[in-house]
Amino acid sequence: VAKSPPVAMASSSSSPLPPPSSLVWSHATNSKAKLDAALSDPTITAIEADILMGHYDRNIRNGDVVAIMSHPPHELSDLPYQQSDLTAEQFLDTIFQGMRTSGQRRHIKLDFKEAAVVKP
Repeated sequence: VAKSPPVAMASSSSSPLPPPSSLVWSHATNSKAKLDAALSDPTITAIEADILMGHYDRNIRNGDVVAIMSHPPHELSDLPYQQSDLTAEQFLDTIFQGMRTSGQRRHIKLDFKEAAVVKP
């Protein structure tokens, strides 16, 4: 009897995550608009985003540098490099809230573009 491959579980009381072979990705989900679109699309099973240190739009004037969702400048973006409308904290809070609301589990891949994002 052939066994099915193991299914990743988010927790013992939650629904199983989809197997990696069936993932439908939202890539470079680095803005509020892209994140909202990914979370509202039931066919999206995995969300990928990039994290680096930069300016969140409300903090530009006072120079605060925080972990934001952005990609280095060689990629096209609707926001300038190292400026974002979405902090890493907001990104994660939004994902967790979206999963609680919809009940849909998703894979999350975070691409850390700078070591400074992860505080020692």
